[in-house]
Amino acid sequence: MPARFHRYCRERGCSERHNDASGFCSKHRENNSIFLVRKQRDAERKKGDPIWHLYNCAAWPRFRGAFFGYGNVICQRIVDGQRCRFPVEILHHIHSPRQRPDLMYSPSNVRGVCRQHHPNSEGEPKENLAHLGDIYAPTLWREIRFT
Repeated sequence: MPARFHRYCRERGCSERHNDASGFCSKHRENNSIFLVRKQRDAERKKGDPIWHLYNCAAWPRFRGAFFGYGNVICQRIVDGQRCRFPVEILHHIHSPRQRPDLMYSPSNVRGVCRQHHPNSEGEPKENLAHLGDIYAPTLWREIRFT
């Protein structure tokens, strides 16, 4: 029985459809075997990494849901005095969980940014830490107290 879904090839500029688990059409599958090996190697590396475990436990999806639930859905990056208007795609840690794992789920340490404004470094660069208020809009969060 033929498969129901056909996807486009993952190779840039290729409009061929395929039904292969690799994500590439028959023309590009051979050339991208290196990509698949790299993906498997990354999965093995992440398996032994304790920080990646923090992203894969139950607390991260809960924190992420609460972050969006408080209205943090627009990119918090401020560019030329104006806040970016794109939707949040990535939750960025000001202090990397590798240096400060205790701040992994702290709302004051996390900013929601679009892909364009996510820094390439782990955490925020040190030169930006002194003036975060000029770079990011504040995170909306309300502490719940049971008293």
